[in-house]
Amino acid sequence: MAYIPPHKRHSKDPERPSPIPERLVPQFPRQINLKSSSKVNMILNTNARNMYIVGLDADNQFPSSVHLEPISVEYFKQRILETTVFVLVDSHPATKEIDKEGEAISSTPLETISSTPWESVAVDVWPNLLSSFEIVRNMLKSNDELDEVKPAIFATFGKTLFHLYVKTTFYANTPSSYMESIISGVAPKIGFDVEEDKDIFHVLLSDSTKPKNDEIYCKCRMKEDKKLELYKVETNPIREMTKKILCIDKNLDLRLTLDTKRILTSLTDDEMHSIGNIINSAVIDPEVKGGLRWPYGKACYGDRFAVVKIWHTIAKKYKSPSLSLMARHVDRFNFEDAYGQDSIEVYLKLKRLVSDLQEENVETDSILEMFKDNLKMIWDHFLDAERPFPIPERPVLYANTRNMYIVGLDSDNQFPSSVHLVPTFIESFKHRFVVKPLVLVNSYPATKDETISSTPSETISSTPWESVAVDVWPKLLSAFEIVRYMLESNDKLDEVKPAIFARFGKVLFHPNSSVRSLIKDRVAETTLRQMNTTFYVNTPSSYMENIISGVAPKIGFDLEEDKDIFYILLSDSTKPSNSGIYCKCRMKEDKKLELYKVEMNQVRKMIEDISCIDKNLDLRLALQTKRILTSLTDDEMHSIGNIINSAIIDPEVKGGLRWPYGKACYGDRFAVVKIWHTIAKKYKSPSLSLMASHVDRFDFEDTYGQDSIEVYLKLKSLVSNLQEEKAETDSIFEMFKDNLKMIWDHFLCLKSSVCQMKKVILDVIE
Repeated sequence: MAYIPPHKRHSKDPERPSPIPERLVPQFPRQINLKSSSKVNMILNTNARNMYIVGLDADNQFPSSVHLEPISVEYFKQRILETTVFVLVDSHPATKEIDKEGEAISSTPLETISSTPWESVAVDVWPNLLSSFEIVRNMLKSNDELDEVKPAIFATFGKTLFHLYVKTTFYANTPSSYMESIISGVAPKIGFDVEEDKDIFHVLLSDSTKPKNDEIYCKCRMKEDKKLELYKVETNPIREMTKKILCIDKNLDLRLTLDTKRILTSLTDDEMHSIGNIINSAVIDPEVKGGLRWPYGKACYGDRFAVVKIWHTIAKKYKSPSLSLMARHVDRFNFEDAYGQDSIEVYLKLKRLVSDLQEENVETDSILEMFKDNLKMIWDHFLDAERPFPIPERPVLYANTRNMYIVGLDSDNQFPSSVHLVPTFIESFKHRFVVKPLVLVNSYPATKDETISSTPSETISSTPWESVAVDVWPKLLSAFEIVRYMLESNDKLDEVKPAIFARFGKVLFHPNSSVRSLIKDRVAETTLRQMNTTFYVNTPSSYMENIISGVAPKIGFDLEEDKDIFYILLSDSTKPSNSGIYCKCRMKEDKKLELYKVEMNQVRKMIEDISCIDKNLDLRLALQTKRILTSLTDDEMHSIGNIINSAIIDPEVKGGLRWPYGKACYGDRFAVVKIWHTIAKKYKSPSLSLMASHVDRFDFEDTYGQDSIEVYLKLKSLVSNLQEEKAETDSIFEMFKDNLKMIWDHFLCLKSSVCQMKKVILDVIE
């Protein structure tokens, strides 16, 4: 019998077969064996310059019990190629006791475990520290500016994480239990006194007249009127030396750094006025990442200064005669990549060491002894945590802030008694979630006529789109400010294009064990917010037919074109995992693909899911950006073209495409990740475009496909008006409300009758 490839094997199952590519996920370098201590030893050579490893055996090799173990840190999923990073784990860490003479008592040979590891660290780090500080001394002596230069040495505690090709990151987010132990146990035990509580907003500004790393660092505090007060302006700290200390026999690692910063006292009045304008325009808002937001157009001043990063720190500062200790909660947001992070950080500042090193006639031997004493204190008290490594206690990755707004609550902001959560069965989620997702169902949705006769008027809003607009508008403006900054600072040949989409579907809730017992009771908003959500965009076929034949002509949409497009998403091993290359193709007369546009994978800057209790569909509003790639080299285009030209159009497989063996990738750089085939009708009006499409997807990474019927609007005029130099936000806000009213009236249900609403919900409910 002839061999039949897996993707062509038919079964009685009505689902179409899925193509199995030869390379599903990026592979690790062949020389890395995660469970092999001998292979782990190459870390020594790769990172020897800025890393010191404590706990090696007599031959400077890792013990056989040490291996790399994968962990999930959400923050890195958008920043590096792989979604998993690795830590060094010792399956059988050596234990030791110290006798009265200070000698190590251990079951392990004495040469493999040092009773004074801090001494070996000091001996290794000290020459680097002295040579780096010599540069700082010269900087201090030659400083002919009015600004004061301040050096500092920090000891930060966290975990060294390893990525592909053994690149490392020092992850300073520690467990909350660790910080509590330091505050309540370690600090008083070793002689630290509370100096002050700090509540500081940090605003990092770019300066177009300076290099990119020469940013302006503003320290602010909150005044009684809830406005910011600027009290210090500095340059962004410059790292003169970094040494990561990998501690195999401890739960945490150590990073030693020498930093310098310049206190800016020589700024002109005009410069201070410009910076002050940005700071004074900030709105303190604990609901957004970083704790600050700006009114539209106010996060920059002229063409010179613009907000790059913000972070809000709430900290306790402790002091001793020679050290200061900071234990802080940090809430960060980066305007450039639109991601935020919450973290718990603990670090020491070695004050006496710095002051002694600055003296004219430095006694380096005595200062070295002080350095050793500092490291011994760190070794004894700061490198142990209850957990073996700091896995975040909650997700720390944010795509600007993903929120949910619920429309249809009563006057007490509670769900009506007729609303409950119902399990659903959706094929595409079967392999991803053990527990069935839930959907909100209203057994007796109130109509406006019923509301007038039997329900207090305040329990159902006659203009729910207005309440949605009021809630979403500040977030949209804040997110668009980031987009404006991206557009203005774009120095690449590639064109950046923003878009605002309104998508229609259902919000699905994924219950965890802690909330499963609550879902049988009356629905509470607090319960919903404890669950992860997915926005399911697959709508009933009857819905799309009604939109095409009824809604579109009624509200002034004209058919613009029919589309038949194949989309191919490629991974690029030289880029982060979220920077896939997005190829748009059409079919030529010879049934081969023709590539006509290459873009970066779309990046979402804002997502707002609107759960509409009295409608049968929910709404998602999203602000996205994409980059049209016109600066690819001939070699890059040749590589991409090879993959595209090798594709075989096959309507019998998921996604509509398959590749001959070995042709779904090109070299070690590009590989097919996802494919989808879209057959759509595009409609247009003066301010909007409407897409109604059948989509056939296949994901090469999880080998699963899905057919869906999707309808969405693109708010074209809203985006073009927001991009104008002097945007009239009040008039644009009115346009936004008009768009939402049109959506509310025509796109969130099929029929107004209750029975029709129930029928549509039952299309996705088991």
